[in-house]
Amino acid sequence: MADTTYRSAFASAPFTPADWASYLEAQVTPYLPYCLPCLRSLQANSSIAPGTIVYLPSENTVPLDSIVRYQPAVNAGAYAHPGLALLESRCGHLVFVAPVTSFRGAGIQAKYNRIGAAAKNDIFWQYLVLDTHLTPAHNDLAALEIAGDRLAKPSYVHLDQGYWIEKVQLAVQGAHLGKRTTVTAAALMYAQWAYAVAEGHRFTQQMQMIQASSLAFPVVEWFGQGGLWQNQLFAMQYSLGGDEQSSWRSYHSPGPISYAAGRS
Repeated sequence: MADTTYRSAFASAPFTPADWASYLEAQVTPYLPYCLPCLRSLQANSSIAPGTIVYLPSENTVPLDSIVRYQPAVNAGAYAHPGLALLESRCGHLVFVAPVTSFRGAGIQAKYNRIGAAAKNDIFWQYLVLDTHLTPAHNDLAALEIAGDRLAKPSYVHLDQGYWIEKVQLAVQGAHLGKRTTVTAAALMYAQWAYAVAEGHRFTQQMQMIQASSLAFPVVEWFGQGGLWQNQLFAMQYSLGGDEQSSWRSYHSPGPISYAAGRS
């Protein structure tokens, strides 16, 4: 039986320096329905850039018209938590954020210490360590090097459930204490690669599930609420099969990464 874990996905796509930001942007753009600051002709906020550890405030402080409320991965648990800004929109108003968690300060190994090895090969590889000098490694992926103030708790970047949001709705993590935490440029590239591999893995699993069931409608759930017209078009094009489906996907999504040979 084929190994379908996140670990196998990373083993098949080793890191190499590249423009992972552009690749990841193409993957997550379907979650971006509109830019409200652009519609209102507002100036871009330059205080938050990719590589910054940001803070998404409590839900009741975020306006109802913020694009974050239309992101498929965002639920009540996403608010009042930090995140790592991975990408900036071309207009400069928005960032794509990967959630950051400390598992209530206990760390990932304590959180999942009772699950089996097979489950750990999947769950453990969905998180990158933020190097706090307090956090032991839980997989073979590199820790992200911190360039600014270190975080007080063992912290991990979740390679799933990322979201687009207006910069103006975010704070810099620790700013109220006069602190600013960022990752190095090399660590940012590594995080962009890791999220792209994880996103490609999810895409591949979704496509295999659709092919196995011979149904197109599960794609609607994968793309989320932000682009229903895309969901409907994809379902229609997928049902056509052949070149029509391939050409549509190549325009709207890069699909899974073309994996290189696995690690020795």
